[in-house]
Amino acid sequence: MKFETKKDRERQKKACDKFCSVFDLLSIDKGEYSKVDYDLNNKNGYFIGSLEVKGCPDRKIEDSLTCQVAMRKLIDLQKYQNQTKKPAAICWAFEDGIVYERIENLFGTFKMGGRKPRAGSHHDIELMVSVEIKNLTKYYY
Repeated sequence: MKFETKKDRERQKKACDKFCSVFDLLSIDKGEYSKVDYDLNNKNGYFIGSLEVKGCPDRKIEDSLTCQVAMRKLIDLQKYQNQTKKPAAICWAFEDGIVYERIENLFGTFKMGGRKPRAGSHHDIELMVSVEIKNLTKYYY
């Protein structure tokens, strides 16, 4: 079951657009059910990597100490990176900007966590990684 809303997708697109503007890239949305959100191309149309966007709704960068991501998502990104032989990055979308890093440069702590279980969801409680924002690159909208 998919729980992502239209508003979530709009926030994700805004964050991807900001990321791409910083690096002068073009994004290709991989689709709602893809394990990776975007492929990234340079201005000549060559595939150069991928991007996953995680939402941090109703939070500002400076009001947050950490970002969370499921270990399962990092494994999916690593598999895709190995398959394509191109770098993968992860980006967290805040109300006032983005924070990001390439997955091979991430470090953090992990623990069992997630959210209150929802009917039909298999991944609400799982291994989660917490990454300190001070170790990520920030760009504001």
